[in-house]
Amino acid sequence: MVLAAGCHAKPTALTTTQSRPNTSAPYLGASGANVLPVQVGGPGLCGQHGYENEPCTEVQICVPGTRQCEKVSDVLVDTGSIGLRIFSSVVSLPLPAQKTPQGSRVAECAQFGTGGTWGRLVTADVLLGGEPAVNAPIQLIDAGFGQLPKGCKNAESDPQLAGYNGILGVGLFKQDCGEGCVTSVTNGAYYACDDTGSCTGTAVAKNAQLLNVVALLPQDGNGFLLALPQIDGSGAAQVSGALILGLDTQANNRLAGVTAYGVDRHGNFTTSYLGHAYPNSYLDSGSNALFFPNTNGLPVCAKSADAGAPFYCPAEPTSALATNVSGGGGLQTQVDFQVGNAESLMGSQRQAFNNLSGVITDSFVWGLPFFYGRAVAYGIENRTSSLSTGPYLAY
Repeated sequence: MVLAAGCHAKPTALTTTQSRPNTSAPYLGASGANVLPVQVGGPGLCGQHGYENEPCTEVQICVPGTRQCEKVSDVLVDTGSIGLRIFSSVVSLPLPAQKTPQGSRVAECAQFGTGGTWGRLVTADVLLGGEPAVNAPIQLIDAGFGQLPKGCKNAESDPQLAGYNGILGVGLFKQDCGEGCVTSVTNGAYYACDDTGSCTGTAVAKNAQLLNVVALLPQDGNGFLLALPQIDGSGAAQVSGALILGLDTQANNRLAGVTAYGVDRHGNFTTSYLGHAYPNSYLDSGSNALFFPNTNGLPVCAKSADAGAPFYCPAEPTSALATNVSGGGGLQTQVDFQVGNAESLMGSQRQAFNNLSGVITDSFVWGLPFFYGRAVAYGIENRTSSLSTGPYLAY
């Protein structure tokens, strides 16, 4: 899931590479205060209304400066967005509203690939695993708050329909919008809402935007690893993995066997597939499939095509190959993957699939199937590990 708005600094070039094959195995047994369990498939961390390839975790939020807290499970781990967003209907805490200097309540419209969230911003102390609490703005998702802006499309209205209670956006950047929302009131993301519910566009300082909670951690704020086990082409009913906070900051998050790839100012890189280059490609745990253009005429599932969100349905699993090139150029790697029959997979009563794939027109989205069997590292902007200064991806 990726925000439509965003403007971030261009990363520095990467020069460090490592050639050993990457595997998630050394990280799956990690324990410690900096480890959040991640689960695909319910029950447990994922609720009963989830969907295929939904990585879930649990967070704790508190009234700032108090021990008045609530735990929220069924929170989507999304490396394609920034900030913590929780449906207001699952929060009962009296969290203080975030306001503009003029006293209006701040709200945000976050547009994702297939939908969006709308709701006001509040301030909370957020706890990830056993890490120290960090104070941050979070969004309470509520499509009924104030006057929904015309440009805010497909705003989620119910956690059961959405398939999650919240979204933990832990991407490559520190804020969800950056400089573009500091300098312009027509940024399309942030709004000032008065007591009548009328909402107009507003500029928001960087530290008042939704923030990457990981980046706020005192010791482990330079990035994270998302590790999931390998599964076979038939899928799995449930998968357990780990979100390990920090890179090279503790014994359980040492980087080994990975190559770092730079990204552009939007967190994207280039994927070459069947002779075509797609420069707006990205890794995204919040996307439940591999999405790429249908340049070779793969069969599309009839039911999903009618619904407007086509998935691939080849008669037999199909092997494919693509090449990822770092945002700064130079570094590249080949990635082989499988395309399965989505209707058969999703009708199997399983929840985790490494070959679920769908159609998109102008980019290559490496969704959750890419993460199975890998420990994927995200280096946050302007923070350093043994590989380089972020933002970067490593696998």
